[in-house]
Amino acid sequence: MKIFIIFPKDSEALFDKNSKRTFGGASVQMYNIAKELSNYKNIDVYSIIPAYKHINFDDKDKFRLIKIYNETDNILVKFIKFIRKLHLLRPHAIIQHGLTTESCILALLCWILKIKFVFMFAHDVEVRGLRQYDNSKVQLFSLLLKYSYAIITQNKYQEQT
Repeated sequence: MKIFIIFPKDSEALFDKNSKRTFGGASVQMYNIAKELSNYKNIDVYSIIPAYKHINFDDKDKFRLIKIYNETDNILVKFIKFIRKLHLLRPHAIIQHGLTTESCILALLCWILKIKFVFMFAHDVEVRGLRQYDNSKVQLFSLLLKYSYAIITQNKYQEQT
């Protein structure tokens, strides 16, 4: 089984111990999930990250890093590069954390391609279809709810909302 784990764009410091950039809990959760799944012989885990300039971290042997796009790429370029890698590696499942318009589109795309899309809410406001940084509405939120294979909440509040 092949699994893509899509890391948040601000995960650089996890993969470069000399980086001074900050990262959030979503990055740590994805790191731990990828690291744990790598222990299973029947699972090939691909960690999807931006093309960070430096990779230098202690658990490097447990990760298959796929540097798909540059952080400065526009959304269309990122999407095309991701689709190419998706077509090349053909994962059985994709795990993504944090609500964006792109995650909603990805849920639909995965459903069409028969890939299991697992979405993890990163913040309480996301369960209402809002972005955590500015509380703006994600217009395609219903696609995420309808086409995700599984949705993971972090607490009872999120589960009940």
